[in-house]
Amino acid sequence: MSQSALEHIEEDVGIFTEINEYIESFGRPVLQVHLFPSQVCHSLYPWHGIRQYTPRTASKLLHALAGEFYAILFTLGGKACNTLHYNYITKPFFREQRDDLRYVKPDEYARELEAAVLEDMQAPSGDPSFYALVIHHNFTASIVT
Repeated sequence: MSQSALEHIEEDVGIFTEINEYIESFGRPVLQVHLFPSQVCHSLYPWHGIRQYTPRTASKLLHALAGEFYAILFTLGGKACNTLHYNYITKPFFREQRDDLRYVKPDEYARELEAAVLEDMQAPSGDPSFYALVIHHNFTASIVT
C-alpha cells in the first residue's frame, strides 16, 4: 500500500520491478494498492513530488510486472474536488500566504467536501484528483465481479 509516495521516487518503475520480484518469489496471492496524484494536481500541489500521473504514465508501472496479475486504475475526485482543494488549500497557502482554510473553517470545509465528492461521483470528469492503482497478483479468483 502506498499513499502519495510514488510521485517522490525518481525510479518508480524500478520500485515496481523490485516489488514484482518479491511477489514472484513469494508465490502467494498479493494485492497492491497505490494512490498517486493526477496531472491536474500539478497546479493544486505546487512543488510537490517530481511527477504526476496520467493513465498512460501509470501503465508504464505495469510494464515492470511479470507473472499472473491484473490491474485496475480507479479515478478519485474530479472537477468539484479540485476546485474545492484550490479554494481551501492552494489559493490561500501558495497564492496568498495565508493559513490553509480547512483548519480555519473546518465545518464549512467538511460540508463542501462531502458535496464535492458527491458531485464528482455523479458526473465523473477527465480531471481526477488522484488515481488508485489496484494490482492483484497470483490470484486464484478475481476480486472483480
